[in-house]
Amino acid sequence: NENPRADFWKAGEPASKKTARLASLGQSVAIATDAKTVAVGLEDGRVVYLATADLTPLREATKVGQSTVGALAYHPRGRYLACATYDSMGADNLVVVDPLTGETPLRFAADPSGITAVCFNADGSRMATFSGAGRVAIWDTSALAAN
Repeated sequence: NENPRADFWKAGEPASKKTARLASLGQSVAIATDAKTVAVGLEDGRVVYLATADLTPLREATKVGQSTVGALAYHPRGRYLACATYDSMGADNLVVVDPLTGETPLRFAADPSGITAVCFNADGSRMATFSGAGRVAIWDTSALAAN
């Protein structure tokens, strides 16, 4: 009977277990609600998906912007990933993707200064963002519950 948590660190342990080196610098990270996938936002505008068990790539990276993916958050139901980028000047800098298909059910030009933080509330009906200009915004994401 294999223990799926055998390679996880415990609080206070040194970082000596599995690690992964990526081709581009990472700026943000989020772990899926089922704890099987970790998403890493890169400075080249892509998100890569790694298996938490051994940190091997799971699928093709998703291109979500032209600039750094500075924040990631998994939707509480686990199907979607909010990706916030530092893209500015009218670019879609807040993108919600389906990591399995690469589809983007929601895209916003959320803030001309770029987005630096993103999170969902507990039921996933709202998403909050923080911009490089110090602005907080709340988004209605209840449409994701229907999918």
